[in-house]
Amino acid sequence: MNQDEQEVFRGSFEECVRHLGASLDSRVPKGHRGATLAKQPLADFCGVSVPTVTRWFSTGVLPVGGVYIKLMCYLDMVGYRVIELEGMPRGRRNFMELVGYGILTSEKSVEFLGYSSVSTFYQVLQGHHGVSEGKEQKMWDLWKARREVLALKKEESKHLYCLGV
Repeated sequence: MNQDEQEVFRGSFEECVRHLGASLDSRVPKGHRGATLAKQPLADFCGVSVPTVTRWFSTGVLPVGGVYIKLMCYLDMVGYRVIELEGMPRGRRNFMELVGYGILTSEKSVEFLGYSSVSTFYQVLQGHHGVSEGKEQKMWDLWKARREVLALKKEESKHLYCLGV
C-alpha cells in the first residue's frame, strides 16, 4: 500500500480477512443476490470461486500457499495494513508481490531460487524458514528487473479488482 492511500484497517492477516468479510456483509448481506457480485473481484484476483471466498468469511478457514500470497496482496492493494506483510523484510515482500500479482509462478520461483519444493518456498515467504544471503540477493535482483512490470500490474489490478471494496 502506498503512503498516500487511505488505510482501511490494520491487523493480522486473519483479522484483516475477518474485517473484509464483515465489511462486505454489511454492504451486501448474505443471501442477497448482490453478495456474489461483491465477492467476485476478490475471487477473480485470488483465482478461486466465490463459494471459496464465502467459506473464508464464514468459517475462518483461510487459504495457504499461493492463494494465501494472493489474498495477502489483495488486502494490501485495497488498503489493509497486514501486520505479517508490514513486518516482512523488503526484499522478500517485493518478491512475494511478483508471485501474488502473477508475474512469476511459484514453480518458476522455486526453480530460480533453488528450493526443494513449493511448500518450502511458501514457508520461506511466510518467515517460517530463513533465507540465505544468496537467495535473498536473487530475490532482490529479480524484483529489480521486474519492478516496472509489477507497478503496471498493480495499477491494472486496482482498476480490475477493487470494485466495491
